Amino acid sequence: MFKLIYLFIFSLLLFSCAQIGTITGGQKDVVAPGIVKIQPENYQLNFNDKQLKITFDEYFTLNKAEQNIIIVPPDAALHALIDRKSLILNWEEGLRKNTTYSIYFNKAIKDVTEGNDSIMSIVFSTGSTIDSLSLTVFLKNAFTNAPVKNAVFGLYDSLSALSPRYFISSDVDGKATLSHISEGTYFLKAFEDVNNDLLVQAQELQGLLFNSILLDQDFSDTLVLRLSHPLYETRIKNVKFIPPGMIGMHVPENFNPEHLKFLDQTVKSEGCFYPKRDSVILFTGPLALDNGTLVYEQDTISIRFPEKDRKLNMSVKLKALEQLLSNKNPLVIEVNDKVMAVDASNLSLLNAADSTSISIDSIKWQQQQIFVYADWKNSNKLSIQLKKDAVQGMSGTSNNPASYSLKRQISKDFGALKVTLSDTIIKGVLELVKGLEVLRSQTIDGKSNFVFTDLIPGEYYFRIILDENQNGIWDPVQPVLQRQAEQVLWFKTPIKLRANWEVESQLEIIQP
Repeated sequence: MFKLIYLFIFSLLLFSCAQIGTITGGQKDVVAPGIVKIQPENYQLNFNDKQLKITFDEYFTLNKAEQNIIIVPPDAALHALIDRKSLILNWEEGLRKNTTYSIYFNKAIKDVTEGNDSIMSIVFSTGSTIDSLSLTVFLKNAFTNAPVKNAVFGLYDSLSALSPRYFISSDVDGKATLSHISEGTYFLKAFEDVNNDLLVQAQELQGLLFNSILLDQDFSDTLVLRLSHPLYETRIKNVKFIPPGMIGMHVPENFNPEHLKFLDQTVKSEGCFYPKRDSVILFTGPLALDNGTLVYEQDTISIRFPEKDRKLNMSVKLKALEQLLSNKNPLVIEVNDKVMAVDASNLSLLNAADSTSISIDSIKWQQQQIFVYADWKNSNKLSIQLKKDAVQGMSGTSNNPASYSLKRQISKDFGALKVTLSDTIIKGVLELVKGLEVLRSQTIDGKSNFVFTDLIPGEYYFRIILDENQNGIWDPVQPVLQRQAEQVLWFKTPIKLRANWEVESQLEIIQP
């Protein structure tokens, strides 16, 4: 009995002293591995070894060392090896004499727990001095003027050189600064290195200076390179089937439809439609295959035509209109096939106020659009009705029944913009933009005053394409012809327009 009482009391004392809680690991590690020692030291002179050792203050792992540890100039292939808390870099090639080298670690070093990383660099010279020249450039999109981040900027020995002598990546502001450059003559190139091969590819965003620059102690300019996708691309891309009977694709500048074959048949020019400068719609007609090929010059592209998609009826939509001020402005109906016939008896217009019929003057069609002309000057609200099979498409399909309502706007619902240009702008194309859409465009050709009428209320802005070759459109960089991308002038703030207002504006230009 005494032993049982003793055990009971001991248990009470034991549990009364214990407290339930969690064991923590202390504060979270948010610091990346730091360098403790470099062998040889940073900024070492007369360095002629083929190995470099960096010791950190904690254990670490490597993050894509072959991509994120680079030597500039790229005269050697680095091999990385981890030895406890040290990183050993080896190379087999002999480095150039009297040359300053920088080794960049672009988030290549991470600790083993939290994965913290950092950007760092090590500099050494095979000669008796460290090169001190530097160059800063800003990389911008040639059309939008927006900064281009994570693009490669490089200095090249010649315009035709494939590999850069010096290179660096741009930051979020499009800024790229090269340091420790040796004095000399260089060519400048910048590009979005999509496949990380340090080579400018035809499909990559790119910009370059066609003339060399001399970098010496007297050079102090900050340069701007404007990047765009070049015109020398010769391949078609983004090919896709658009049910029930169209194929859409992006095409190069020199696209020739006579070189295009679909299902082993040469495509006729009337079978192509160009909704945009770099886009082509191919009308297929009825399809009886699940798969087919499109051939353009040396490229063969396989396309799938699923049966369920081939049997879909065409879709019909009413195109958004700015106005219906007079009988000169038609209703526009768009379909996803080439229009072959329209049955006027299956299309009707009604005055929504009293359901009376509105007389249709004429119906015309072209490619994917149907234009309906009618006398609706006494109708403020319209009802448009399409019965089944009102529209026949080239693929053999027709429409399902559809109906739409449209409020007809009158003159006082709209506003107007009067624009005066600077006297320094005498050539180019003036574009009126709302959102992402270009609503109107006019050729400048020496004029300085422009009026845009019948605009719905909202915010608008302008841009000017300095159309050097006067083809009416913007042209990107053309490396083969050594032509820079045409300059685009943007305006600082949108212009707010209200109904029944006329706004006058002196355009204020942001120079790229």
